Amino acid sequence: MAVLGVLVRIERSDRESIVSRLGDVDGANLVSLEEDGRVGLLIEADTMDEARRILASNVDAADGVLATWPVFAHYEDEMNERAHETPSDSLAKSAQPK
Repeated sequence: MAVLGVLVRIERSDRESIVSRLGDVDGANLVSLEEDGRVGLLIEADTMDEARRILASNVDAADGVLATWPVFAHYEDEMNERAHETPSDSLAKSAQPK
């Protein structure tokens, strides 16, 4: 799972319409900011390449978007998730009823 946090600068005059369009982007969740000309966006995808594609194709190219700045990126390979577990994590999982 890849997560990309993006600061998006938008046209102030058309804020509602732009926010609505960005909210319709698959894999993207809006984060409200107090400044009129900016919104936050969390993009979730299976890979970082897919998250970047969503950013470039659906956000950067959207009417009314002036600029984007990725400010956070995280990628976790779910297949290797167990490699990062602590012994207490493993014990807690094994103690859960099935």
